[in-house]
Amino acid sequence: MPHSDDRPMDFSELYGYEYAVNISGAIGGPVTTTNMAIAEYNTALDGMPSATSRECFDGCIIAYIPDPDINYAEEALWFALVVSSNEHGGPVQIRPLLSGARLYALAQGNVPGIYNPDQLLHELQQAEVDGTAQLLICNAVHDLPYTDIRHVLTVGEFRTLNFDGTLAVRLQADGQTNIIET
Repeated sequence: MPHSDDRPMDFSELYGYEYAVNISGAIGGPVTTTNMAIAEYNTALDGMPSATSRECFDGCIIAYIPDPDINYAEEALWFALVVSSNEHGGPVQIRPLLSGARLYALAQGNVPGIYNPDQLLHELQQAEVDGTAQLLICNAVHDLPYTDIRHVLTVGEFRTLNFDGTLAVRLQADGQTNIIET
């Protein structure tokens, strides 16, 4: 049996975070390809080929390549929680983990869809969110093509990400974006 740090991260195992994974309508099970095979990911976190492949399930933390059109902090990778696997190679539902750098870029830039940048900046500063590495979970759920997943993180890799479980990002339907305590 592999050391616990070597197994894929299951976010739902963290005390108090069951809500973040168990969403209404979640499919459950592994991420699949268009031919209904279980998808296997063979890229290491550093982008190099991995000696072993990993499968992805609900609760896994993944790394994926940012959309260049909205990568305001010019990050190499974005991270997310898989909240619902897919059917027949369709998109996977994810809950983004937003970095401090990305949040500050959203607050300080003229970003479409962010209607309270000054308030967001103030809340980031008040909460002393680290502007470089800190990750906060977001309440929004997005679709991501399963082919965009680059890496499935292990428990040990997740521990290196500087996740802050005491704060979260709340994106409201009206575009208001706030930092809240969890």
